[in-house]
This record gives sequence, C-alpha cells and structure tokens, in this order.
Amino acid sequence: MSVTDESTVTKTARLANKRGFITVLYDHAELQASFEGTLEAWRKSGEEPMKGKLEKVAGVTNGYLHITAKKHFWAEKILTDYKLLRREWEDHGGAEYKAMKKILNEMIKNGEEPSVGVIGEKAGRSSVYLLPRKNRQLYPWKMKLFEETKEAQKAFDKPVLEIPKGYVRLTHQCQPLGALVKEMEFGDGEIIAYKIAAVAFANGKEAYFGSWLYQRWLRLSEGQKGVSTYVDPSSFDVQRTSLVRGAILALNGIPEKSQGIRVKHMEKYINWLNRTENITPKSAKEAEKSYREFTFYLHQVVKGKDPRRKNQTIDIDNFSRKNAGRIQASVLLMLAEAFTNGNAEKIQGMTGIVESSSQNENEAVIDIDALGDALSYYYQFFEQVTDFLLEHKPYPYAIKLLEHDAILVPQIPTYPQIMTPFNGANRFDWRIYFNPDVLDLRNETGVKAAVMRSEVYQRKSPSKQALMLNRAADTLNTFRAAILKANSDYYHNTRLSLGLLAMRAYFMVMMDITGLNDVTLATMPWNDENDLLEEENGDSIKLRNIKHRAGGKVVEFSIQRKFKPSFITFLKLRRFVLDGYSCDTLYFTGTSKNAKLEGLQQNGGFGVYAYKDFQSYYPGLKYFGSRKLRRFKKQWIMKETNGRTYLAAKLLQHTESISQSNYPAQPKDESQKMMANYFDYQHSLTMEIDDREMIGSGACKSHNQPEVQVENAPIKPDCNKKMTCLFCKHYRLMPIKQEIHKVLSMKYVIKEFSKLHAWSQTHFDTVTEPILDRIELLLKALKTKCPETSGIIEDLRKEVDKQNLTSYWQGVHERNWEAVW
Repeated sequence: MSVTDESTVTKTARLANKRGFITVLYDHAELQASFEGTLEAWRKSGEEPMKGKLEKVAGVTNGYLHITAKKHFWAEKILTDYKLLRREWEDHGGAEYKAMKKILNEMIKNGEEPSVGVIGEKAGRSSVYLLPRKNRQLYPWKMKLFEETKEAQKAFDKPVLEIPKGYVRLTHQCQPLGALVKEMEFGDGEIIAYKIAAVAFANGKEAYFGSWLYQRWLRLSEGQKGVSTYVDPSSFDVQRTSLVRGAILALNGIPEKSQGIRVKHMEKYINWLNRTENITPKSAKEAEKSYREFTFYLHQVVKGKDPRRKNQTIDIDNFSRKNAGRIQASVLLMLAEAFTNGNAEKIQGMTGIVESSSQNENEAVIDIDALGDALSYYYQFFEQVTDFLLEHKPYPYAIKLLEHDAILVPQIPTYPQIMTPFNGANRFDWRIYFNPDVLDLRNETGVKAAVMRSEVYQRKSPSKQALMLNRAADTLNTFRAAILKANSDYYHNTRLSLGLLAMRAYFMVMMDITGLNDVTLATMPWNDENDLLEEENGDSIKLRNIKHRAGGKVVEFSIQRKFKPSFITFLKLRRFVLDGYSCDTLYFTGTSKNAKLEGLQQNGGFGVYAYKDFQSYYPGLKYFGSRKLRRFKKQWIMKETNGRTYLAAKLLQHTESISQSNYPAQPKDESQKMMANYFDYQHSLTMEIDDREMIGSGACKSHNQPEVQVENAPIKPDCNKKMTCLFCKHYRLMPIKQEIHKVLSMKYVIKEFSKLHAWSQTHFDTVTEPILDRIELLLKALKTKCPETSGIIEDLRKEVDKQNLTSYWQGVHERNWEAVW
C-alpha cells in the first residue's frame, strides 16, 4: 500500500481480523513517532518492555501492532525493534537487575542472610519472582541473580552440628495411625515398638515418637537421607512409653488435617520435661501436677514475650498466647489418654486454661459520639423505612439519615436499593437516572444528556459512546418496569428485602437497649402467640431466652415504656417481612417462606452482617459489636453502683465470672490482691441464714460452737465461713437430695474460683484442695452408709455442672466475683 493509500484510511474505523473488537487507525506518522519515543525511553531507563503497555501509551487497542505489521512496513519495524529490546532486557534485566543486585549487596553488608524471596519482595515483586518454576524457564538475568544469591548464602550457612559422643542413631518405622493404635491401645506393646514408632500423615509429614523415650536427643536433616534422630541411650526413660501411647490414642480422635500440628504441640511438653528435668508422670495424680506446672510455664512464656522485641522470650520457646492455649489443650488430651482413660477433667483438676487472647483494660473505652452517631443512623433508617413499608408508600422515596440523604428504589441488577452519595461514584452512577430535586426518574432525553456529560463517556470512542447511550436507555426502562411492579404489589420481594434490612438496623439498636450479646438476641425464641400477646402487656415488654452455653440458664429482660413503641413497630415490620409465614426466632435471614436463621448469623455474626450492609451506604459508620457495647454498658453501671460487679452482672444477665474474664474493669494487681484475700478468708463469703440448724454446706448439730473433728486439721472451723464447716465435729451431711445439692454446689463454686489462677499453687494446696478432698470423702462415706444415695449424687453432679446451683450458693457465686477480681 502506498503512502497515498495509507492516508485515505487515516482515522477510519476498521474491524480487527478475528479479534472481536474495533481497532481505530490513527495518523501513521504521529503513531510511529509515539512508538519510537516510548521504546527509546525504555532503552535509556532500563524499564521492562511490554507490548501491551507500548500500545496503551500510544492510545491504540491491544494487538494493534501485530495486525498492522502484516500490512505496513513501519509497524513491522516497530515490532522488530520492540522484540530486540525485549530480548536485551531478558538477558540483562536492565534497571530491575541493578535494583535487585543493590538489595542483595546491602543485605550482605548488613549481615542479613540473603534470599531470593526477600529480595523479590523488597524490590516490589512477589517472593517467588526469582524462583524457578515448573514449565517456566527463568530469564538469563534472573538465573544469574538467583545463582549470585545462592553463592552469597554460603557465607551464612550454619556449621554442621556435631553428634555428641555416645549418641546413637534411632531407626523409625512409619505406620498408619490405625496400626499404631491397635498395637498400643491396651498398653502391652513391646518396648522396641515404642522406640521405632512413627506415623505418616495425609499431607506427607511424619512424626517420630521413639525419641520421646529419651531425655537427651537431637533430630537432624541429613539431605537425601532425610531426617535422622540421635539419642543418648543412657537417658532412656521407660515411663515415657505411657506418654507415647497417650499421644497416639489422642491423635486417633482428632481430625486428620489437625494431627500434624497436634503432635508438635505435644512434643513441646516432652521438650519441656527434658529441659527442666521434671519427672515423667507415672500416675494420674502426678500427671495432674505436671500439667499444672506446664501450664504455669506456658503463662510465663506468653507473659515474657515482649511484642516490641521479637527475640525476647523465656527459655527457647516462642509462641503466641493463642498457640499457648492450643498447646495446653493438646497436652491435656495426651495426658488424659495416658493416665485416666480419656477423662480430661481428672487431669485438669483446678488448673485454669491459657486464655486465647489477653484482655486490655482500656479496650472498653468507647467514642461516645461515634456510638451515638451509629445508633442514631440505625434508628433513623429503621423508623423511616418501616414507615415507608407499612404505610405502602410508592417508589422512589427519599429518607434523611445522619450525614446524608438517600433514595429508596426497587433493586435491579448492578444497582443498590438504597442510593446514597457514597455508592454513586462508579460507572453505575444512579444520578444518571434519578433527579434528586424532584425525586423522580429522568426522561430518556435527560438520561442521555447526563451520560454525555460524564467523564467516562467523553473518554470513549464514538462507537463505545453509542453503546453507552443505548445501555442507559435500557437501564432506564428496567427501572421504570421495576418501579411500576413494586408500586402495584405492596408485598413485592424488593419491599420485603428492604424490610429485612430495616430489621437488621433495629437489631443494632436493640443490642444497646437490652445489653444482650449478639447470639442471645439473634436466637431469641419467638412465635405468633408471643407476638400478639406482647402488644397488650402493660407498661413494659418482657422477653425471654435460654442461654444454652450456660447450661440452659433463662435470660429475661424488659424493654421499658419509652422503647415500647419502637419495639411494637418492629414486631409489625417483622410480620410484614414474614408475609404470612412464621419463624421460631425473633430475628432471621430471608423473607416470607425462606425466613430462617442459620450459619454464622446464629452463632454471633448477625450484627457483623448488618454492619457490613450499612457500611456500603455510609462508609463513615463505626462498628460496635455486642461485646464492646456490653463492656461500655458495664463500665457505666459499675460507676453508678460504686463498682459492685454483682449489680453489673445482674443487669447484663451473666455470672460475674464471665463479667470479669470477658469484660474487665479493674487493674490486674488489684485483682491478684483480691484473689489472695479470698483464699485467705480475710472477708466474709456468706450472708446470714434464718434457719440456724441448716447451713449452706449441710446441717449443724451445735451452731456457734466450732470444734475441730480431727487433730491437725488443715482448716480450722469457723461458723461464719461455711466452707470450713466440713472440718467441724458438729457437721452433718444428711442423706437427702437438698443437702447433697448444697455440698456439690459449694464444690462447684470453689472450683470455679480456683480455675481462674492456675499459678496460685500455694493457695490451692493449703486451702482449696483440702476442702474438695473433704467433700469427696464425705460423699464416699454417705454412699457407703446409704447406698440409695449413689444415683442421687451422680444426677446432682450433672445438674451442678450445668450451673444449676442451690439458691444460696448461686448467690455466693454471683455476689463474690468481686472478691476474686
């Protein structure tokens, strides 16, 4: 084609061969100059040449050069120059190689062991950028840098660890876990079986148990030989076979995907035994003591880990609080299988758990203004949307919220049902179709005019501009049809889904009104009878739910008079969204026949989902979950009640143990001091009882005349301290259900207090343990003398474990958490 012929097609749109898109040809001289200028700039800067970027800079579509080069010599020359420049970059790397080489040199200079992954990340690439991959050859410059890094690493290689004199290599024999279980289930396996015991997991990893039998051992990776274990034969401890057996049986009850990490957790305990030279437990009693001491060690590691200094740890262990809790749980399983036939409670005893996260005493501080704004936003939305729905008002409809106005419209694909200034800044700008001033759809002329004023439209080619105008007209018609349909059916799906969103808004308000946590409020049982009855229930509305995780404890609360109208309105909205159907919970997801509560939203995630919905309409909205709201509410209550946590717990509907462990409000040093005071009996733990013959822990033959029953009793009886009555000569445990219930309730309360501080070993040994032992001794004697009480005792144990205590000990349990914290 001649130059004259070329000029005749300047700025003429032509269909690109077999590409499916429009390619626009520009003035060739100008275009050629653009390509050459870009290539020259890349040549000087050393930047990576990319054909797609080259075409983008010139303002042409992807693939333009390849197609044009078939017919025009100038384009073929540009393509050839690009390929030469690209090949040169692949060989030498240009500016990128220089930058990464500089990073490598700086790492060596600073004494930092180099790696291609770190170099890649520091250069702004991924950690695998310089790594060879399957079916992909590295560019020469990358391979060169890879080899240079590998060579530099040699200077940082650790010296080969010498095997201590006298150590021997231990052989392993990997078997399926099931085979090991059969071999060791009854504890009669041969010693050699324990020495070679190893298991291969589904992910290809292996665990070696034989080394656990030795107090001194080391494990080395020996290249192609794999992992080898060397042990000191003189440190063999036959008692460790129980631990190996316990670990294998415990793993058998754990999901496959978790078995590997559980073995590592258990090995932490073995390493701890070796380092501290603690005696291997031989019985359940010794295992309980060892478990308590190991828990103390876990606490030390967690507390000794300064987050500002990554390498500061106690001993050689370094793990987070969350991992410490997991390690503790794994070790408990192993010891339980080894010594108590899987009964973990006997090993745990009074030892508390390592909390998965530390509590920050300032965590409950809340921005009052932000909280007020959030609650106002939710309530305004609920009130106005509910009025729109129940009064059958037509779309589109304007509402006024905290910081902005919004327009309610029927939902159509790619557009929200609530249009706000914060969700109209993308290519689906709703302002194109709706005129906020007159609150109505624009006509087609107005819509097209709005499209033509947009920056997106002005950047498009003529063909794309025509396409945008046609699509805008189609969307306008879709909106018209949707509005007509939704306005002719007051129970249209779009109205029901909007009502569901308004219910979520009220949920966020109701969490604050009631102080209930997310899961309790979301799963509140409800039915049509409740619904109709509650509207006529006087000055307040009483609601009830059962906290299944707290042993079936009933939770009741009332919404006071000033909140009653809004709750009545909410119930009307709830009936509207159900559209004649029913749901057994107060809140739900889905509408009409699809209404139900499932998944994360019934397990504490209802409020989170609600917040995410509203944040898309108003990004400035702050999140206040149920725990944060309850912490704030508790702070206010404690301030108003002179800090008595009993009252705070009463109003928030949970025991004071939960109050203080999850919603802290006191410094730790004060907590420790109060704990010590409790165990030393420096304050009263009970209130006066009307019947002087009946006491909180049983019955008394001679009240106010305490007398030690046996010489050298660990605790001196005191009539004002009911737990000490167990050691009095006049104490009687009567073989009737009510009296047995008292004693078991008392035991439960003591155990709960003790679990809070696993490291209070002295207090436990001198005060708590004798009382618990005494209770069990008395119950055993009662069973012997009155065999018919055996079944009663066991049934009552189960009830008490569910926190069904006698009223007296329930009061002690609730009133005296402040004594512990």
